[in-house]
Amino acid sequence: MSSVSARFAPFSGGYPCCCGDDGGGSSGISGGGSTSTSTSSTSSLPIETTGCVFCAGGLVAEYYQVEISGMAEHTNCDDCVALDGVYIVGPVQQTSVGGDPFDCSDAILLATVCGGSDEPGCYGVLALQFYQNAGAYRLLVTLRTGGTPCGQGGGQPTIEWEQSYGGSAPDCLLENEALPFITNGVPTTERCDGSAATCIVTAIPAP
Repeated sequence: MSSVSARFAPFSGGYPCCCGDDGGGSSGISGGGSTSTSTSSTSSLPIETTGCVFCAGGLVAEYYQVEISGMAEHTNCDDCVALDGVYIVGPVQQTSVGGDPFDCSDAILLATVCGGSDEPGCYGVLALQFYQNAGAYRLLVTLRTGGTPCGQGGGQPTIEWEQSYGGSAPDCLLENEALPFITNGVPTTERCDGSAATCIVTAIPAP
């Protein structure tokens, strides 16, 4: 598949639930639809939803919890474990490019790691995206570096976990969805290793 930097429209920003600097990004191209509610099986609070053509019933949750654990060092970065955590991503919005639906996504800013070897650091963005590619509906989570190359080594390292749902749009009000590891990115840019890490996504009520 293409790199995440090519797949993602500019993100709308947000905040992490745990460690990390608060931050916001530039606004993406937002679409979205009418808002409705559902109820999580693990919470009595309603899950707010909005329109998304990449989800069953045309609905995506506005907020998701992303839990990452098991990060390890790959090359010249001794604080990769700092990327482990529970993060809140949202509000998710449908974006369009050229008038056509592109994805339903959001991204948040994190405190970077690897600053000791790669000032000013790497992996400052956590992004979540529902989209369709090669006929399959997909959910992609990435840890990636922002708009500038990562330190002296250059490049923009990206770690990806992705679930493919085939030709049928998934129920996006998912719970404890474990995404398979895909890649640590271009080999020459690798800093942290997510190959043994877990990435679990759950739709949640608005924080």
